[in-house]
Amino acid sequence: MTYTTFILILAISLICGLAIGLYAFADLRKLPMKTIIRGIKNNWKYVLVLILILLAVYIENITNEAITALGVNDYTHLIYQLSFNGAVVWAVQNGLRSNFLDWTFIFIYLYSYIFLLLFTPLMYMVRDDRKRMREYTLAFAINYAVLIPFYIFFAVRTPGYFALSPAQPILYSQPNLIKFISAFDPLDNCFPSGHVSGPVTIFLLLLPLRKNSAYKFFAYFILAMCILIGLSVLYLGIHWFIDIVFGILLAIFAVWLVRSKRFMRWFNKISKSLKSLISKKQSIEN
Repeated sequence: MTYTTFILILAISLICGLAIGLYAFADLRKLPMKTIIRGIKNNWKYVLVLILILLAVYIENITNEAITALGVNDYTHLIYQLSFNGAVVWAVQNGLRSNFLDWTFIFIYLYSYIFLLLFTPLMYMVRDDRKRMREYTLAFAINYAVLIPFYIFFAVRTPGYFALSPAQPILYSQPNLIKFISAFDPLDNCFPSGHVSGPVTIFLLLLPLRKNSAYKFFAYFILAMCILIGLSVLYLGIHWFIDIVFGILLAIFAVWLVRSKRFMRWFNKISKSLKSLISKKQSIEN
């Protein structure tokens, strides 16, 4: 299979997955078209913010080599020791290893995380659920406001690419996977795990709504994905045990801030000041 074919299949499967998700979790068939249109109109600014955050992550990834050349310290030895010398990763790989699980966890790692990042705001947007959309966007921004500085100044290599680690780099077993992953993952952005903090953040935001019929099944689905993604990053030799622990703590911190009245008052004050400044600038220009 060529790399182009691989990307095409991944893209088509994601589009199909998003469509199925909208019918399964957003109850798209029962949503009036005016609600969907209103949702797009009211929430496109949040989508723009999410795109800008992803762009910042991508820029950090592609400039990783240049940043590393400036003399960023490598903390892999420290994380290795805090993670019981890689014993947890080794135990998961050694205890579960099979060709079937290799591809199952590769699919979960590649597909599920991208799907959740795209589908969650899409679901809130078509439902015109501005409160959830705002919470998700802000929590997502908080996650990466913490993750990006760590990835820049606190380099930690993956278990599969650390000499002392007993882990195998299972994810990079195929040429297409190596090419695709290396475009986004410089292999030293381990601590904390964004792959864990993202889904856990989504779940924690939905936790109070677990009995709400509109989000009940999606909340349980996210919980299952959190467990499977956490297991996949260990099985594939992508993250250390401590990465996952701090990924969960980061998610708790992000959701706590979003739910904090004091923080939200401060954030709203800053937002209003920025809007006022932009409005004044536009009026002067006009």
